[in-house]
Parts: sequence; structure tokens; C-alpha cells
Amino acid sequence: MLTTSERVALYKKELAENGKQPVFDVYAFVFNSFYYLYYDSFRWFLLFALLPLIGMFIPGNPAFNFLSGMLAARVVNGFAAPHIMRRVKKKYVENFAEADSEARIEYFSVSSLRLAVLSVLSLGLYFFYWSYKNWAAVKKYTKDDVWPILWSWFLWLFFIIPLFVRMKNSLRQNGCRTGKLMICGGVFIALYVTYRLGDVWIEQLAQVMSPAAVVFAVYFLFACFLLAAVMLALVQKEINVYNGIKVRKNILSGEVIVTLLGLYLFLRMIGVLPPVGV
Repeated sequence: MLTTSERVALYKKELAENGKQPVFDVYAFVFNSFYYLYYDSFRWFLLFALLPLIGMFIPGNPAFNFLSGMLAARVVNGFAAPHIMRRVKKKYVENFAEADSEARIEYFSVSSLRLAVLSVLSLGLYFFYWSYKNWAAVKKYTKDDVWPILWSWFLWLFFIIPLFVRMKNSLRQNGCRTGKLMICGGVFIALYVTYRLGDVWIEQLAQVMSPAAVVFAVYFLFACFLLAAVMLALVQKEINVYNGIKVRKNILSGEVIVTLLGLYLFLRMIGVLPPVGV
């Protein structure tokens, strides 16, 4: 996977070449709208994703019209993609010309104990908030093509590993050891995924398990959650050493919000607060 700086250099090279553009882009025809997701162009992705829907408004068989619209969109995309991509690459170079993926990043500063406590009190929401603050730090210091909100709140599972890799590279550049961070990060992901999967399926499993097994499963999942918080706290301990600054003590508004929301969800889960609308 290319860094933002590497991609900028590649696009500059491609734009500088005077070779003739292809008349038809086969990849754009095959992948249609998803072709543009690779290039982080959500606008063109949305356009070609919605274009086939036009066929639904034409009189006739809706299924046939939709398939015809999909084929037409792919053909149009195949011919238009070479010209669209030139514009996309020019815009990318303009937006991220100052990106420096190797710049020193000052990651989110918080004590390990506070991270663990707030993670538990927020019912795990602090994990996502922590990820958001760190991706925001990456964007701030490197000027890279990073989407903190999307990557941390909606696509967390896909981008938590790249975040740990970023941290590992930062520690390595600073002469710090990286083994403990990656081990703790990997264990954290495994424990939290186990906890979430178990939480989703526990009611279904309870129908085929004995009461004692259900109780054991609940305690096991809770232990996974607590250990996940501990593992992330150990990651933060390594980050605090790398940052080399005094750990921040002031409370952020985001920390208050996710903690209160987590407590609210917990009270609803155990029946202290009634469901919304009751």
C-alpha cells in the first residue's frame, strides 16, 4: 500500500508523461464505481453507483432496465475513466503536495490507567475515540490522505491494524523497540473481536447451552473485554514513552461524551433505564 507521499510522486510522474491516454479503461468497465474508491474519489464513486438507477424510471421491465442501465454506466465509465483519472490525480497532487509520511507524529497523549478506566466505563466506545484522536494526529503532522472519522468510527476494524503499523514505524524511526507494541496491539484486536462476536451471538447460544455454560460464557466475554482494555493501555504506555512529553491531564469533551454515552447504554442494557419510547 502506497503512502500519501509515494502516491503523490507516482501521480506526478504519470501526469508528466506525454504518452497517449487509452481510449477505453477495462478496469473501470469491470469494477465500475468501485474503481474510484481505490483513488479516494468518493464523488465519482457515488456518480457511477447511482447512474444505473436511472433505468428504473424508464417505462418497461424494471429489472431489465436496471441491468441495461448498469451496462450503460460501465460502458460510459470505461470511456470516461482515462479523462476523469487525470483530473483526480491532478487534484490529489494539489491537495497533498506537502504531505510527509515520514514526519514525526505526536500521538494522542493520555495516561495508561485513564485509558483503561474510561474504556471500561464507556463500554468500549473509548477504543474508537482513541483511534480517532490518533488518526487525527497522523493527519495533523504528516498532512497525509487520512480520514479520521471514517477510519475510526465506521471502518475501525479495517484501519486499526494500519494505525498500529504507523505507530510501530514511528517508534522504529525514534530508535524505540516495537515488539511489545505490536504484540499488545494484536492481542487487543483478538480479544475485542472475540468479545464483540460473543456479545452478538450470546442470546442465540444461550438457547442451546446449559445455564452454567451461559454464565461461564458471559464471564469469559467480560474478561476478554477487560483484558482488551489492559492491552490497549500497554500500547499507550509505549506511545507515551515515544512522545517524550508530559502526559496530558486535562479532560477532553470527547472523553466526557463517550463515557456518558457508554454509561447510558450500560444502564439501559441492565434494565435500570427504560428503552427509548417506553
